Parts: sequence; C-alpha cells; structure tokens
Amino acid sequence: SLVEGVGDALMDDFKAFDWSWIFEEQRRLSWGDLTSNLLLVGQRGNVTPAHYDEQQNLFAQLVGTKRVVLFAPKDFKNLYPFPMHHASDRQSQVDLYAPDYCRFPRFDEAQGYEVLLRPGEVLYIPQYWWHHIENIDDECVSLNFWFKDQSTAKQVTLPLSDAQHLAMRRNIEKLVFSSVGAGRMVEAMRRLPDEDDELRRSVVQLLAHVLPEELIRGWLFELVHGRYLPAADAAPDPPPAVMV
Repeated sequence: SLVEGVGDALMDDFKAFDWSWIFEEQRRLSWGDLTSNLLLVGQRGNVTPAHYDEQQNLFAQLVGTKRVVLFAPKDFKNLYPFPMHHASDRQSQVDLYAPDYCRFPRFDEAQGYEVLLRPGEVLYIPQYWWHHIENIDDECVSLNFWFKDQSTAKQVTLPLSDAQHLAMRRNIEKLVFSSVGAGRMVEAMRRLPDEDDELRRSVVQLLAHVLPEELIRGWLFELVHGRYLPAADAAPDPPPAVMV
C-alpha cells in the first residue's frame, strides 16, 4: 500500500503524479473518496485468482503486460466463491486453468471477457465485477486506485441489478454470520433454502422487499450451492434460476 512510511522515494513519485485525470473520473462518475492505492510488482506467471472487490477500481499498468479475464456480477452462481468466513473470501473456488466440472458444473455457463493490459493503459474494473489477472512478461508493475461507491446499496431500484443481487447475497451471508457465528455458519447456510426456522424467516422477510416470493427459494439455493452445500448433495431438481 502506498502510505506514509513506505519510503521517501516512493512517496515522492506518488505525490508527483498527474492526478487531474483520476479526479476528473471520480467527479464524472460521482464516486466517493479515494480509499487506497496498491503497488503490485511481480514476475511472469504470477496470478491473482478470480475474485471481486467491493470498491470501484482504476487499474493502471506501468511495466509489462497483464492478461485480465473479467466476469460480470451475474456469474456469481457460476464462479462458486468461497464461503464468507474462509481465508479466500470473495475469491472463486474454480481453477480457471483446470476447472473441475464435477464440483462446479455451472462454471461452463460463465462468460469471460479477456483483455491484454499494456503499459500506459488503465482498466476500469467495476465494483463487484470478477477479475482474474496473470502476468505475461518477466517484469510487471501495476498501480490501482480504489474508490468508495455506495450507490449500489443506496439507490435500490427494482428489479435489482446484477451488482445489487451480489451485494444482497453478501449482506445475507453477513447477517447469518452475525446471527450464529463462524462455528455454526456452514450448518446454518446449508439449511437456509428449506429449513423453516427463525433465521430463515428473518432472511425471507428481508428478501421479500426486493424479490418476488416465488423466486426466494431458488435465490437462496444459488447462494449456497457448491459453496456451503456441495454439488453432490444438491437436490436432483433444483429450483429455477433467478431471472433478472
């Protein structure tokens, strides 16, 4: 992270940037504050596995070329993120180089968008968009700019956008975690689609504000399938997918 204490030479470069374009984009898109900058230095073959972030990201390539594969928020159910309490939270369980279609059958439905990012180019990675990044050249240096953006949560419109669906899934997991704790979360999430208990009733009551009642069970099934509930344990006739 580029913060005070990383060294005078780095900070002098950082402060000398031409910030006008970055701040103009921030104003144009009505983003919140710049929260952090991350300097990424790596070698050929270094990989950042597919994951999503909860902030807007302007990703600047300085040295070398990177391959980036993007997936839209709607591919949440096809990318099988690790459970929320896992060390790899927000990261896909799928190995994009050797997908296990027995464990993750819906990955076949994911649609990726590939770009080669070269020095001097800036890639906009929207909030909640999945991104898998691989270094192509022997030396690669990148710098990202993370901005707050609460519009997904504040400006709720129906039907929900794909990004709002992902944010809602995230919030449901946080709700369950705060209700039962890490030790009981897997069990509680597995029961969520079908178990008629107080926790599920609370979740359904919340979801009823933004989803038709007939879609809630299928939405919850997509939330847990292949994550808390293994694909092998899934019902033979799963509920219909949520249409958005």
